Amino acid sequence: MIKVTFMNGPRDGEEIVVRGPLVRIGHAEGNDIRIDYDPFVSRFHAELAHEPQGWCVTDKQSRNGVYQGSVRVRDKAKLESDELLRIGNTWLEVAVAAENEH
Repeated sequence: MIKVTFMNGPRDGEEIVVRGPLVRIGHAEGNDIRIDYDPFVSRFHAELAHEPQGWCVTDKQSRNGVYQGSVRVRDKAKLESDELLRIGNTWLEVAVAAENEH
């Protein structure tokens, strides 16, 4: 399980809990987390995926990148709990459940 909390913008404070193994983020319809108000978010910007090593974030060749804190994700990065991600100009806090909570 993973919880994503919007940290700024019109959805500030909104929480989304996802129990599946894959979360798609972008401004296009069909994404699990749709950020259609931020012009710096690509149609299919990023994915959060539960992999054998834990939850990871992948930049899906977005125009403006994915940042884990202040570091740009250059393909894929492992997520720890309570990470801050920047997708376009939108900040998301990602809380990863411990493996025994699945």
